[in-house]
Amino acid sequence: MTRRSREEILVQILKSCASDSLGITRLMSYQNLSYSLLRAYLVGLLSKDLVKLDRTDERTLVSTTDRGLAVLKCYRNGVALLNGHAAVCPLLQASGKA
Repeated sequence: MTRRSREEILVQILKSCASDSLGITRLMSYQNLSYSLLRAYLVGLLSKDLVKLDRTDERTLVSTTDRGLAVLKCYRNGVALLNGHAAVCPLLQASGKA
């Protein structure tokens, strides 16, 4: 098993929470991270407004924001471009570059 880079872990967290909100324990399990590591990654993602936390009485749910979805799409498009495939990033379109 190879080690994942910081960026790979962040992208996987965004992907995991993109379609449905996940609880902290489930996200820890899906990402194979300890609570302290996951918390550190979430703090960074929260500060950049890429994920949001929804707290209920019993649990905290993590979901990817619209900004996080745009970043995820651009990341995927960047990887596609590096692999020689066509891709269009919504952030580049907004600035007039494509």
